[in-house]
Amino acid sequence: MNHSVLYAHLLNLGSGEGTKIPMDALRTLELPMPDDVLEQFCADHATNSEFQEQYGQLDLCALSWRLRELPADQLVRSTVFEQFQRWVRSVRGRIGRFEIEGWACIDCRPAVIEHWKAHRTWLRSPIFLDGSVLGRDSILHLAEGHTRIGILTGLLEFGVLDASSLHRAWIGSLNSR
Repeated sequence: MNHSVLYAHLLNLGSGEGTKIPMDALRTLELPMPDDVLEQFCADHATNSEFQEQYGQLDLCALSWRLRELPADQLVRSTVFEQFQRWVRSVRGRIGRFEIEGWACIDCRPAVIEHWKAHRTWLRSPIFLDGSVLGRDSILHLAEGHTRIGILTGLLEFGVLDASSLHRAWIGSLNSR
């Protein structure tokens, strides 16, 4: 693929339901990313001003994506955009009620609770970027999945999960053109 598509250009596709960009419109761009990443990162959030602030100049065609299994302690050490740190901390705090509420403290959605309870991990893999994509020193930067990382952080801090537990995550890194 020899063309460039900046994240900011996704705004030109318009929005469908509410503030989402239609998947059909995104697919016409033939971006080199799996549908799960396309939906979570682009369809669901490209109209979000904070996402545009962070990723507007990101060339989506310059990235390659891999679904990897990584240890929890590596995932929770990822950088998080400053405007989302408060939310991650808030979600992490829910786990303080684990002894009383069990898995129900993590979320209000039954499917999410049941998946964590049965598999000790998230239902859907979050989206990370290799830190070098954004010129950061960190190994990983969390792009989407702030609630999931808040839950995982809390589960580690309150001793519900082990730091070496493995969790699947999408990792975007610069491809070699």
